[in-house]
Amino acid sequence: MKDEPTPLRFSLEGDLPAPIHADARVESLRRQLAALLDLVVLTKDGQPVEVDGFKLVAALRQPDAETYRIFGDE
Repeated sequence: MKDEPTPLRFSLEGDLPAPIHADARVESLRRQLAALLDLVVLTKDGQPVEVDGFKLVAALRQPDAETYRIFGDE
């Protein structure tokens, strides 16, 4: 038992808001990004950058790659 890793468990209190995206994978990424953006400010060359969406790297080769919103219509 000494060398066994301790599993990480996260508890979510309360109800989650309604999903924005139907794809569970995209919605999971969206929620993680939204949570991170509550903690950090992204920068480029030291200047803050306001991020409001994301694209999947696997889809970047497609000319019509979808951009997914991070935040709902607020």
